[in-house]
Formats: sequence, C-alpha cells, structure tokens
Amino acid sequence: MMKKDPSNLNSPLERRPQNAERGGFIIPENKKTVEKIFFAMGTANSVTVYEDGLSDALDACRDMALGLHEKASIFDGKSDVSKINSNAGIRTVGVSDEIFGLIKRCAGYNLKSGGKFDVTSGPAAALWKNALKIRSLPSDEEIKKAAELIRPRDVMIDAKEKKIGLKRKGEMIDLGGVAKGYAADEAKKILSGRGAKRALINFGGTVWAVGKETKVGIRDPFSNQKRAFASLRVENKAVVTSGYYEQFVTIGGRIYHHIIDPGTGRPCEPVFAGITLIGDCAEELDAFSTALFSMTAKEAFGFLEENSLDAVFVTKERQILISDGIKNRFSLI
Repeated sequence: MMKKDPSNLNSPLERRPQNAERGGFIIPENKKTVEKIFFAMGTANSVTVYEDGLSDALDACRDMALGLHEKASIFDGKSDVSKINSNAGIRTVGVSDEIFGLIKRCAGYNLKSGGKFDVTSGPAAALWKNALKIRSLPSDEEIKKAAELIRPRDVMIDAKEKKIGLKRKGEMIDLGGVAKGYAADEAKKILSGRGAKRALINFGGTVWAVGKETKVGIRDPFSNQKRAFASLRVENKAVVTSGYYEQFVTIGGRIYHHIIDPGTGRPCEPVFAGITLIGDCAEELDAFSTALFSMTAKEAFGFLEENSLDAVFVTKERQILISDGIKNRFSLI
C-alpha cells in the first residue's frame, strides 16, 4: 500500500540536498574508502569498498562491466546484440552465455509487466533518440513503422544451440533498460565472493548497497542541478531510480523523453516524474522501473503488490508516495 508523505505535498522537492549523478546515488561519508571509477554502458560507474585488500576485486568489477558493454552495445557492430540486429529476418546467431541469459530473462519481464517492458522497442527507441538529439519530431509514418517492429514474440531463442534471432528485417533488440542492473548484480556477486564486508556499487544510478546499512540518495526529478531530495537507509539491497529527466527536450511547449511505451512506439505519458524501486535484484528493478512509467497509478500500485516490491514515487504534481515497507527508512534531506 502506498502512502503520501503529508509534510511535503505543497512544495516537496524545493530543498538543497547533496550533489548527485543521475537517478539513485550514494550519500558521501567521511570514511576511508577505496574507489574505482570508470565509464561503460553509456554512463559513469563507481565501485567503492571500505577496507583494504580488495583492489583486485574492484578491477574485476570494472573488467566485468566493460566486457558486458562490448557484448551488449547496439553501437558496436561486433557486439552480440548488434549481430542479432543485423541478422534480423535472416538467421539466428550464436551469443555469449551472458547475453543469452539476459535476453531470455527479459522475455519473462515482458510477460510480468504486461508488455510494458520490451527489449524489442529498439526501433522506436532509436527513432526518438535521434529526434531528441536534433530537436525535431518524427513523422507519424515513421512512428507507425517503428511501432510495427515492436514485437516480443518475434524473438527467437534456441536454447540448445545458444542462439538468438529476430523474425523480421528491421527489428532490433536493445538491452539498455537492464544492462546496468545486470552488471550491478554481477559486481555485487564479485565483491561478496571476495569477502567484502561493506561496499557500494553505483552503475549510472543503479545502486547496490552491500553489507552494513547505508544511505542512498533519491534524485529530485524537478532539479536541473542533479540533486537528491531524500535518502533511504538500506542494507544488502539494490536501489534503482529512474526518471524522464535523464533525456528529454521541449518542443512546442510539450516534453518529449526517452522512455518508450511499447504499445504506441511513442514516449509514454507517465503519471510519475521519478520512480525508485528497492529489492534484491537490480536487473529486475531496472526492467520494472521502466515498465512502471507506462502504467497508470492504479496499475503501478497493483504491480508493486503483485511483485512484493517497495517504492518511492514522485508524481508530476510533486507528491511523494512511499510504500509502507520502507516508510521508516525514508528521510528528506
């Protein structure tokens, strides 16, 4: 059940909190840390530990993320995903175990979300990404053509040969909605396996708090300064924050952003400005946070209950809605 924070309904997000990256991020602490920062998957990433002797583990986290970037990129013609897309309508292609497993799980997320999360939204995502870049809307015909290529049932999965394919030419898979979550989960496994007592992983706003309780910030979706307006105290949990503030333009007085509604091939018209999910699998949270933007408030609240998820929603009217399970862990900054 969701509850409003009654102390914040008039002007909930006009405070001056800590600086942030995008989405969820880590509230700085004055403690000795060892940190690895690197760029992959289109964003800055960091892995932080609070003890010595784990530099090799940090390197392993970086190498894993860079390796995933090489396999999942839609811009690198040699990546597994690019090979799938370039062979759409022609044949299935062999892929790595990582990409095979990720695409197979994404089929499950599509079913769970009622089609609101869809990795075959690639053609529409590419169309609107270019539109945002050049600040010019695509034609109705272009949108219709891209929307017709969104069809999750056209993903062919050959479990025996570990091959993936798409039935029709022009179809595209885009794993951008789950890649950071998967990488964060894998980094958490690496650090836990190396005996890290406490660690913080931040892959472009997808956060894993490993070990002891940690404060994780929630970005103010209405601030141009990339600031947090609140924090959550979490322990051994993943925290994923998303918002259409990440990529958007205003054309003709209307906001157009990068989160695509698979049902229309257009940017969704969300009731929420920001969504933060808390759980045990960052990959799943990444997928579901994207899906929730295409849902009505009633659908979103029902989805949380069905999947036993905790969340903080910020509506476009600047109301804060907090699920009961984390209400005592939530604080305004």
